[in-house]
Amino acid sequence: MNARERLTLMIRRDRGNMTVWSQPEVNDALDAHRAQNLSDGLTKEERQFLTFALNLAADVMASRSNEFTDEDEAALATFRHMAAPENGDAR
Repeated sequence: MNARERLTLMIRRDRGNMTVWSQPEVNDALDAHRAQNLSDGLTKEERQFLTFALNLAADVMASRSNEFTDEDEAALATFRHMAAPENGDAR
């Protein structure tokens, strides 16, 4: 299931647009959808390089954790979604 399909399932339509999902779950789904859209044009090599850079960033963030916020962690997670090929596809 892609990110758009997951978001579509999260919204109830039988009584208007409403959701029964928690805000963090909806935010995660929106982040995944945004990352999927951003990553559609990435090649296999670009994904590999992005993964390498994100691993370096994660190491720095872990070693200097008091300098980074939850928003920084969320940004890293969004970029990790971008770097991950959907369903294991390699472009």
